[in-house]
Amino acid sequence: MKAVSYNIIKILLQHPLHKNILLKYLNINILTLKNTIIEINQNLIKSNLPTIIEKDSVYSLIFNKKQRTFFYSSCNCYSQEQRCNYLLLKFLVQKKINLENERIILNVSRSTINRDFLIIKKKLDFYKITVISKQWIGLSYEINDISNFFEVLLETLMIFYSDFDYLPGILKHYLIEIQPKNLKQYLKNIFKTYEILNIQIGDITVKYLLTLKTCFHLFENFYLKTILNYIKTLKNKNYYNLIFKKLYFEYNFTAKLSVYIAVIIYDTTFKTFYLENTFSKIIDKYCNYFQLKLSKNERYLLMFAFHLSIYRYQNKIINVKNVYLEYSLNSKILKSLKHFFKISNIEIYYGDLLEIEDYTKYFLISNELKNKKSILILKKEINHGYFLNFKKKLENFFPKFIITFKPIIYFQFNLILNNQYDLILSDVMLDNNTKYKFYSSNMELIYLINEFLIEEHYSKISL
Repeated sequence: MKAVSYNIIKILLQHPLHKNILLKYLNINILTLKNTIIEINQNLIKSNLPTIIEKDSVYSLIFNKKQRTFFYSSCNCYSQEQRCNYLLLKFLVQKKINLENERIILNVSRSTINRDFLIIKKKLDFYKITVISKQWIGLSYEINDISNFFEVLLETLMIFYSDFDYLPGILKHYLIEIQPKNLKQYLKNIFKTYEILNIQIGDITVKYLLTLKTCFHLFENFYLKTILNYIKTLKNKNYYNLIFKKLYFEYNFTAKLSVYIAVIIYDTTFKTFYLENTFSKIIDKYCNYFQLKLSKNERYLLMFAFHLSIYRYQNKIINVKNVYLEYSLNSKILKSLKHFFKISNIEIYYGDLLEIEDYTKYFLISNELKNKKSILILKKEINHGYFLNFKKKLENFFPKFIITFKPIIYFQFNLILNNQYDLILSDVMLDNNTKYKFYSSNMELIYLINEFLIEEHYSKISL
């Protein structure tokens, strides 16, 4: 199975997608997509697995748990990135590697395995880890700086855990092989601790914790030489006291320590991943491009989104997010972001672009919420009690706006001047000479107000 076939299956197992959206994820043409899906279905039929179905130009693929496990365990399709990550992790953990043996395991040629290892060697050179050849053993390495070694180990393990549900055959088996056996209990302890701390735990933090735990398991002195150095710089003593005193007898030291580090990561994620130094300039460029003023927390939120998007693209971890096709094709913000990333020489996956679009939309709306607006809402029928309740909700959404409700008869008898209002909304179709927006539900009304605010912001900038 080719890499593009594997990616199609991986994407569709996460979400059914319209063909045009799927093309954006894969960056291929429609003919290639159709031919590849025909080939995929032929292979799936041979394996007695469900096939990809197309209905109204939407592709879908559904496996049950048993079928999913069978597919990934029997899949022998590995991209170059996956092979290199597998070989690097195995090399770091076992401290030696025999390329001839690995060539047979991965079912690739000698020239392929040698090219793969040249990429690995280049990466190890960057981390000042020297590859050496040993007779009868194969290849080994010498470490010049222990912190560099653990940095590349953490990075490689993190890639595996980030894509854990979709790792093919050998890669997943090897990760399971080197994992600690009590991983489920470890996660239960973590979730319990976070509940006590009243902190929402995110996917990236969980994956980082699993990475740490695996490092603890593989190298007993890992936390002594690396993680404990973090404690010297910690400032939040409340978390320190809670975990190390109140939970001291409940969890073992390693579990408590890794939870503690994750809590600190949650509070200072951006320092931990060096976001401030890495992304400060690009966020300034983003703010200038969209003419936005972001708070410190908003900047950090965006930095983290940029970090994860670039991290996923560099490590070929596809983040799938579905969206209405018509919206996707006509979104002004999406088009602006594509242009921004193009001129910034940054490549990210389409799903991550959609996530950053959500943030941008929020920032644009928040920026316009600071300005006073006058909105008229025309209704065919006005129930007084319902009207008061809904008006109060709208004023909570848009605190600086003057929101006026009028029955449609006001308009029909020309009792309303259009220029009195920044926006007119109506649940009845009006004549073509009137600038207004038609809505059919309260949810749509709020959506239209937000769209109006985005347009207002765009009218002030040159994009």
